[in-house]
Amino acid sequence: MKKSSVFIRIYKDGELKEVKQFDADQIVIGSNDDVQIQLEGEDVSPLHAFI
Repeated sequence: MKKSSVFIRIYKDGELKEVKQFDADQIVIGSNDDVQIQLEGEDVSPLHAFI
């Protein structure tokens, strides 16, 4: 069975900044250098969320 791609749209202040495509089983979001989606800000933890 073929995997489906996941598209994630990243917005900042209501403006679309980036669109990323993933084929992985898990996407990690956070402020660490080794995550798939790196976000900045004091409210973003090193490993903030997993999808």
